[in-house]
Order: sequence, then structure tokens, then C-alpha cells
Amino acid sequence: AGLVNLGCTCYMNSVLQSLFAIREMRCFVYGEARACGDERSMDVDRSDANERPSEGPEPEERDALRKSEAAKAMASAFASLGATDRRSFTPTALIDAYVSPSGERVNPSVQADADEFLQGLVAQLGDPQIVRAVVQRITTPLGDASASSSVEEELVAVPVDVAAAPSLAEALDAFTRDEILHGANMYWSDVLKRHVAARRRARFARLPHVLAFHFKRFEFNLTTMERRKVDDRASFPALLDMAPYATAEAAAHGAQYRLAGVVLHGGTALSG
Repeated sequence: AGLVNLGCTCYMNSVLQSLFAIREMRCFVYGEARACGDERSMDVDRSDANERPSEGPEPEERDALRKSEAAKAMASAFASLGATDRRSFTPTALIDAYVSPSGERVNPSVQADADEFLQGLVAQLGDPQIVRAVVQRITTPLGDASASSSVEEELVAVPVDVAAAPSLAEALDAFTRDEILHGANMYWSDVLKRHVAARRRARFARLPHVLAFHFKRFEFNLTTMERRKVDDRASFPALLDMAPYATAEAAAHGAQYRLAGVVLHGGTALSG
């Protein structure tokens, strides 16, 4: 079945339909109610031995999922998408249960951002690791590897600057390219207690089963004081190997991805 657009809920509907099309997400959302191995109607070809394995949710993630009203509403919405014989339905329960990270509820008459909705939805599902990537940034003072420091950041959707990188491969190259910090941009070392020239490197320390990218197409022009949409062409592959951008340990757990869905905005910076 399809989803009814209540006016300006196309962003929500497109995210839900994209997540529903991914087997691992259906398995996670259904939890123990439906075994992962029994849910086969939307399976993709996983004949490649290097594809990421299909695994059910961890026990602690299932416990968190059961406590969330939004998670229950999402499971109901998924069931309606896959099992109903109706042409369409309205995910009323999910609309009522969803709360954005800023504490706002869905207003069907107000435009919202698909990426922000995804971020909020994941948070209400208990922040499952199945969709969270971890980026590790290591900063090493030049000539003194013993003073290296490391920070990690969790991402639900990896940001891609469309204006700066016309392809996902170029964006990932730029994202993980070594950066030399020097001059006015020198690094403060807590170990050495002074500013030093350093090399900073970013790598994916954890690759989730479901990896999302956010192609950033909206920007604010400080000259005209207007929001504009970046209509530049952006390309992405049907098959993606994340091994070159990940740590050896992360890549060893599986780094091959198959494209499952694309949410494409149609319209201007103010409507769509």
C-alpha cells in the first residue's frame, strides 16, 4: 500500500517507504514479533559473499524498541505497507507519536526536512546501531606519533556537500583525506601542552548494516540573505565498497553495500 500525503508529509512518507524497502530495517522494527528469516517479500539479491550479513536486532535493542510508542507505530505502519490490500493508508499513529529532536510534533501543513525526520525517528527507535556509523578522527602531531589523540562521532546520515563534490566517491575521498593543520590552524595538543603542526585523518570505525548519506542541497546565501537549492548533478553507485574509507577492523565486518533507495526532493528551496 501507499501512504497518504496529508498536505506536506511527503518527506515523512518517502523516508518510511525507503526504510521499509530495506530488509534489515523491517527485521529490526518488527523485532521478536516476526523473525528476521520469515520476512522475505522484499529481499534483495545477497548472493555476493561479501555483502553485509542479514542479522536480527540485538536483545538490548529489542528491549528499547518495545518501550517506544513511535517504534510500535512504525511497526504498525510497516505492517500496513506490506500486508494491507488497500491502495493507501494514513500513518496516524506514527504522526501522533513522533517527536522531533527539538521537541516538535508533525504538523501536516508545514514543510519539514527528510534528513531531520530520519534523525528524530532513529532517536525514537532507541538509537539503534543498525543505522549508526562511527567516524574516528585521529590527530597526530607531525614528528611525534606518541602524542596522537582520537575522537569519535556517530552519524545517522553521512553528510555530502553536493556543491563541492559531484559524486559520492569524490565526497568520501574528501571526507577521509588527510588534513595538515599548520599556521593559524595549528592543533592544540593536550599531551604536549602547546600548539603544533599536525595531521588529521578520518576513517569509519564502524559501518552499520544500513548506511545512509545526506546530499546537502540547501544552503543560505549570506549576500542575498536567501535560502537556495543546489541543483548540481550528484552521482552515486548501485554498489559501494566502503573498505577504502574504513579502519581495517570495521572493514573486516563487511564493507560492501547495495543501493536500496533514494529520496529525491522535487521543487525549490521553499517548497516541494
